[in-house]
Amino acid sequence: MRSDDSSLSQLLGILGNENRRRIISLLETRSCFVTEISERLSLSPKVVIEHLTILERAEIITHQTGQNRRKYYHLSHDLEISIQKIPKEQRIVPADPSPEHQYRDGLNQLHQLFSVREYLSAEIEKVDTQIDTQLDQVLSAGLRADISRDEIMVSAALAHGVQTIDEIMSLYSLSHEEVLRVLLTLVEQGFVTQDEQRYALRDSTRM
Repeated sequence: MRSDDSSLSQLLGILGNENRRRIISLLETRSCFVTEISERLSLSPKVVIEHLTILERAEIITHQTGQNRRKYYHLSHDLEISIQKIPKEQRIVPADPSPEHQYRDGLNQLHQLFSVREYLSAEIEKVDTQIDTQLDQVLSAGLRADISRDEIMVSAALAHGVQTIDEIMSLYSLSHEEVLRVLLTLVEQGFVTQDEQRYALRDSTRM
């Protein structure tokens, strides 16, 4: 019984975070990689990776490796959680003086919200397409320049804003040793800067 209570408390603690619930809702509709989740939910890659790590440890989500060794995350199984709060005493709710007005005003606001969501979804789709196109162009240009695929992937991850080895590993199926080797090579070449355990692309305008 205590074990069940502990598991329930842990699950509620995980799902108590709004951003994790948003990630789960997104993954209910499709598999996504970190960049997609970051763009669609307006969260930084670092925050997304932290939440994905927690969800994956709890076996709520899992991932598969797609093209270019990119990790695609999806739900491990369907989730259905129902929590009902029953008040000890029935609260007295004052009557609405104009329920019809509240109803019509609510419908108008709902229509506006749906319109805004539709517009933002269309804009995000455009950005996603541009990102995919740019990634393909970067990969093609890098291969023509005899740059290894691992270096290209790590550099693309840094361009996205991730800074640590663990974050890069969450984007692509690369080992810790592979990522570290590539980063040290890029630092030696002057393409990447290092601040203790954090890495960043060097500003190309200053190179």
